[in-house]
Amino acid sequence: MHHPIAIVAAGVVLVFVQIALALSGYSPMPGAEDALAGPDSYMRLLRVEVWANSEGWRDVGFPLSNAPYGETLHWTRPFDVLLLVGARPLGWLIGFRDGLYWWGAMISPLLQFASLLALSWATRAHLSNRAFVFLALLFVTQPALAAVYSVARPDHHSLLAFLFVIGVALFLRGLAGRLRCCGAAGVIGGLAIWVSIEGAAPVVVALGVLGAAWMVRGEWYLRDVIWYLTGVALALSVAMPLEHGFAALAALEYDRISIVHWGLIVVALTAAGLVERALRRLADPGWLARMIGGAAILAAPLMLVAFVFPDFLGGPFVEVDPALGAIWLDHIDEVQTLNAGDFAIYLGPSVLAGAYLAYKIWRRRQQCYSNSLGLIYLAVLLAVFGSLAAYQVRWSIYPAIVALAPWVLLLRAMFQQKIEWRLSSRIRIPLRTPLFLAVLSAPVAGGAILMSLGLGASAVAGLASQPKDGAACPWAQFAP
Repeated sequence: MHHPIAIVAAGVVLVFVQIALALSGYSPMPGAEDALAGPDSYMRLLRVEVWANSEGWRDVGFPLSNAPYGETLHWTRPFDVLLLVGARPLGWLIGFRDGLYWWGAMISPLLQFASLLALSWATRAHLSNRAFVFLALLFVTQPALAAVYSVARPDHHSLLAFLFVIGVALFLRGLAGRLRCCGAAGVIGGLAIWVSIEGAAPVVVALGVLGAAWMVRGEWYLRDVIWYLTGVALALSVAMPLEHGFAALAALEYDRISIVHWGLIVVALTAAGLVERALRRLADPGWLARMIGGAAILAAPLMLVAFVFPDFLGGPFVEVDPALGAIWLDHIDEVQTLNAGDFAIYLGPSVLAGAYLAYKIWRRRQQCYSNSLGLIYLAVLLAVFGSLAAYQVRWSIYPAIVALAPWVLLLRAMFQQKIEWRLSSRIRIPLRTPLFLAVLSAPVAGGAILMSLGLGASAVAGLASQPKDGAACPWAQFAP
């Protein structure tokens, strides 16, 4: 961790920016008429209230919507538990309903500060105290992250972002040879899958990087794969009975954790264990043996999907009536495709960070492969989640997080350059400040220029869900 003064300074920056966003109208003002960010926030708190007052742990039906049948939600219980744990003590002082509201209004900023602490732990070896405070400023002002961690937005995406930071930090340590860190990263990945199926994407990327590293270089990377899969399997094995109960463990669900996801991980883990045991008998397994082993590990879960869970290929919404896509799902802000202006603002830092990582990987090409693997992992994360974010804006939180440290290191490198403009032998104008400002402002400036040219308005101008005709839905009136 960085120095306590740096941590306090980062916390002050966080509080200042959150207040500024609320006063500017970008995020809701707690206690105001439109007191929460959009319908999902109201739905989440109402769901927890219903659960706390009458319903059981595993009853995911929501009776207040779609009357008289109720509505079955794909949300799981971990974020509900965080809301309930904080609301109960406040309820003793101001009543449960008010306690739930105020805790729900504050939980995402609290998770943002927890994510800052995790970022400090992850970057301590690479960033000075002052650089970390600057990273904190970038962290709280990125549009994608400001939306997710907003005040009055009790949404599980802030928890997913927090788990993502921890998982990446642990995985990077695992790549350095700490097998237990790989196992711990797998546990975090399993918890993220429990929170939302969206959490499976970082797990797939991590396994892909480890598998590719093993097939190319061999060494201990297959053990890393086994440790990581073991961590994911343990987390899912605990989550399954907690979420569904033992009586419903065999239920097939694709939009939240179920035996489908547990089965894929366990089959992959079993295949990896068998391949590791088979290759152990070879004195020096070559690249061909590793390629065959990797193909076998990959084929095992694919065969399970093909013969047992074929609907898995249809995605998490495979059981949803297709008509809902046209009349509802396709019009939600967070599933919109980024236009040119949005791309510059949301993914501009990722492009700059990716260029910096590519340069560092190229500079290390003649050094030990393991020294570059962490950089390669970050570059793959940027490429995968940047592509997903260009397709749907909801994925933009992940490249925004990954880009932070490389972007800060690039800015530091720009400021340390001794490039200057010589007007004469005696008059020299240093250019490091203009370079620094150019790299810092490039995403916003590029987005503003593209928008001025008519290449798109911001897809997520604020946190409130606004219909295309501009008439706001009165969620605060509907909720009671």
